[in-house]
Amino acid sequence: MQTGTMAGAGAGGKRFGKFFTVIGDDIDGRRLIQEFRHPSKKLTKITERQLLDTTKLAEGETRK
Repeated sequence: MQTGTMAGAGAGGKRFGKFFTVIGDDIDGRRLIQEFRHPSKKLTKITERQLLDTTKLAEGETRK
């Protein structure tokens, strides 16, 4: 199973907030892609913590 998280700053040309893309495979081997975009720093921090707790991967890490 492969899972990865990636984040980028400046989503939509703005200087604040981040977007997150989580890519992985489900139990049946189908590719899943979920994208999140948060304009505020507070929501960004909450999402970063939740993604870390869920995936156990830091920003930019992948697992094979």
